[in-house]
Amino acid sequence: SFPHIIELGLAGNSIHGTVPSSIGLCTDMEIFNLYRNSITGQLPVELGAMTNIQIFDVSFNKLTGPLPPFNQSLLVQFYAFANKLSGTLPSLMFRNTSLQSLSVAMNRMTGALPSTLDSANQLTYFNLDDNTFQGELSQVHFPPLLKYINVNNNSFTGLSPLGSMCATGLGALQEIYLGYNHFTGSIPDCIGQFTSLLLLNIEHNTMEGSVPSTMNSLTTLQTVILSNNMFVGGLVGVWNSTMLQTVDVSNNQFSGSVPYSLFDLRSSSNTDSK
Repeated sequence: SFPHIIELGLAGNSIHGTVPSSIGLCTDMEIFNLYRNSITGQLPVELGAMTNIQIFDVSFNKLTGPLPPFNQSLLVQFYAFANKLSGTLPSLMFRNTSLQSLSVAMNRMTGALPSTLDSANQLTYFNLDDNTFQGELSQVHFPPLLKYINVNNNSFTGLSPLGSMCATGLGALQEIYLGYNHFTGSIPDCIGQFTSLLLLNIEHNTMEGSVPSTMNSLTTLQTVILSNNMFVGGLVGVWNSTMLQTVDVSNNQFSGSVPYSLFDLRSSSNTDSK
């Protein structure tokens, strides 16, 4: 073993085998990168002994089983996407006030989000895409600095979390992915407070109601995907962003006049309002 090693970078190889429990002896390690290999088995609980770890990346491997408890106070980036991981998100992980980026996308993880989520008050990137997470998000308190949240392709239910995002005051939000879940409710008027928003995707849910006029405040918006819901009402005068590139509102119950104003937006390039 090499107890004083600070950085281990093995990314982009064809390394196979398991992560040994002796990795816990590397207490000085700050960067652990096994990205894109063929590592199998479970992550050992001894990883918790690596108290100086700042960047942890085991994405694109063949890891199975649950995530071990992570409570490292210096952890900034945690990436374990594209594996076969199961189990829930460790609640201790979000007590870390240094954590900025987390992705466990493309796994088999389940359960509800931990109540400690908002304790990770430096978190800006949060990606759970393509798992089987469950529960309601309408009462979740999100970290205040979030810029990117992706819960696409899960099994979340209940009212969409847009209202709780407003209540938290997530003024830095740039991308919201809520598609392919079981969310209900409508788009709240308060969505207009997300003045940095670039992308809103809530496709394939059972949301309803009309699109609020407050979306006119989203002048940086580039992509709006509302397809396959039960939205109603008109589309004239709904969007005022000259940055729009993609609008997909197909398979809803919209009515009224063709929103010709969309075709006058200088940067618009792909509009689907069937």
